[in-house]
Amino acid sequence: MNDRIARERAFHNEAIGDQRRRPLHRFYHLCRDARDEFERSVFHGIRGRRVLEFGCGPGALALELAERGAQVTGIDISELAIERARDAARRRGLAERSEFRVMDAESLEFDPGTFDLVCGSGIIHHLDVEQAYVEIASVLKPNGRAVFLEPLGLNPLVNLVRLLTPHFRSNDERPLRLRDMEEARACFSRVNASYHYLIAPAFALLPGPAGEPAVELVNRLDSILLRIPGLQALAWQCVIYMRGPFSRPER
Repeated sequence: MNDRIARERAFHNEAIGDQRRRPLHRFYHLCRDARDEFERSVFHGIRGRRVLEFGCGPGALALELAERGAQVTGIDISELAIERARDAARRRGLAERSEFRVMDAESLEFDPGTFDLVCGSGIIHHLDVEQAYVEIASVLKPNGRAVFLEPLGLNPLVNLVRLLTPHFRSNDERPLRLRDMEEARACFSRVNASYHYLIAPAFALLPGPAGEPAVELVNRLDSILLRIPGLQALAWQCVIYMRGPFSRPER
């Protein structure tokens, strides 16, 4: 295990244990459009499919996929996350349709063409991006697909929040740039993305319930503004869609 992976494992074990990211829950809750789109895509036609979730954490998404009839494998670098995911699977009677393994997403331990879907939320930007794409493509079936929800790195307001709250993030993570998504084309025949939140994050910071109607209104404005290609790089989040893995990506 290299030093970067070791630092990521230590950070996520600590973050899950002390719940340091809880103050950000309101911020993410009000900005739900991207998450809703991500989940609609992940859940679509999933019954009977084999699914791999990168960075599964305590297992919430993986177990919902299992409840919807998928056969799910969740991986995470954090031993504590995997322990909690396994406990949750047992409590919910989903142990037969799910498994959770401590694993480095940059060095997957699965046979080629194992999964119909690979998915994850806020995980690729913790990885070596090029290597992550190679690994994803290698374990997908020829007609498989991948869907990821990821942060982008150029929104000035979000970057100010990041600057003021460094303890919420690991030292090695790096929000994506548009060029990072373009690199996926070396491993997939079809790559596209949707972009979310240009100015809405400012309104999510408003105290109390006042933020909710404001965010809903500004999200509509953002959806119009982000159709302008030059502004997409300033979005806060994107949903990345990848299909058609090349049959022999280099590993």
